[in-house]
Amino acid sequence: MICMTLLLLLLTPTRSIAQQDPGFTQYMYNTMLINPAYTGSRDALNLLFMNRNQWVGFEGAPTTQSFALHSPVFRNYVGLGLSYSRDQIGPMNNEAGAAYYAFRFRVHRTGFLALGLKTGFESWFFDHNALNPLNPDNTTYPSGQDRRTFISFGTGIFYHTQSFYLGLSSPDFHNLLLDEDSGSLGEQHQKTEHYYLTSGYVANAGPSWMIKPSFLVRYVPDTPVSADVNLNVMYAGTIVTGVSHRLGDSFGFMLHLRPFSQFWVGYAYDFGISGLAQHNRGTHEVMIYFDLNRRKPETIISPRFF
Repeated sequence: MICMTLLLLLLTPTRSIAQQDPGFTQYMYNTMLINPAYTGSRDALNLLFMNRNQWVGFEGAPTTQSFALHSPVFRNYVGLGLSYSRDQIGPMNNEAGAAYYAFRFRVHRTGFLALGLKTGFESWFFDHNALNPLNPDNTTYPSGQDRRTFISFGTGIFYHTQSFYLGLSSPDFHNLLLDEDSGSLGEQHQKTEHYYLTSGYVANAGPSWMIKPSFLVRYVPDTPVSADVNLNVMYAGTIVTGVSHRLGDSFGFMLHLRPFSQFWVGYAYDFGISGLAQHNRGTHEVMIYFDLNRRKPETIISPRFF
């Protein structure tokens, strides 16, 4: 009962719904979703699937699935990509699909700068009848079902070398409402733009070791700025382990394995440190991705670490 009460408080209409874009612990392997300019930057056809079960044991807790693919074309100066994601929390179900375009050019011997664009759709569905209000006779709380569909536009800039990257983006800086079934969602359910700053550095730490500190800063208007800091270590190009911290919210651990030359599988576990932590058993996240490089696998000296 306490879980549904907390969920009801989270979903009760307020001025705005802040964190509308799903957030992943392993975001650094799904960068295209937050920065269109990353598209095609891995110099290979990349296919990725992620599943996130947040706040396990909490009734109506968020679950998110995401699929993405992108590849360089036209001698690696253009990147094209597609994505689809589904995000559900209690009575709210969001689905989104998008197409990505990036143009990159060399700015010095080892550095590339890319400009990216994104366009897509997002559909929200809210079933008020699935909630169980504390007072069923309260007629001020809306009933029925609502649906909204948006066309979204995003942009970003991404600079990288073989050992460093820096990106600034807004994957949904402008949104057009296409339809609205009932109107009872109200102003508080307008799509809110998100802004991201990401950076990381890869350093050699020995013949078989690489280390990568990285961070992500997330800004949503009218909400506090949030930040993730991460430290990952790769051994022999086949094993990656790391820790992450979402400031004031959670700690996480991750492990990635490369059982085959161009195939990776990853797992991450988060445990919260906020007041909500006592009502759940943490967050689980699974990732599978392929880097289908045109070159023969034996010619790949070391995989990209971002």
